[in-house]
Amino acid sequence: MNNLLHLKFWYWLGAAGTAIAGGLFMGLFAEDSAEAAWGEPVPEIAVTYERLNGYKILAIAGIMIAIGLIAKGRDFAKLAAS
Repeated sequence: MNNLLHLKFWYWLGAAGTAIAGGLFMGLFAEDSAEAAWGEPVPEIAVTYERLNGYKILAIAGIMIAIGLIAKGRDFAKLAAS
């Protein structure tokens, strides 16, 4: 059981860490990301799109973490039955 909890911890850490790092990178370096995707100087709408995608990834990571914290220590069968 300890190994299972250990793997679950590393799964959550890896999933949340990857999502948060990706979201921050896309949000903070949106102009570079958009330019790399387009291959040329880009219009402002493309930069805004990349920035919004970054914030969307951060929101999804936040929701994942919240669900994990809410469900922590609960039996999923009991949670589904309620």
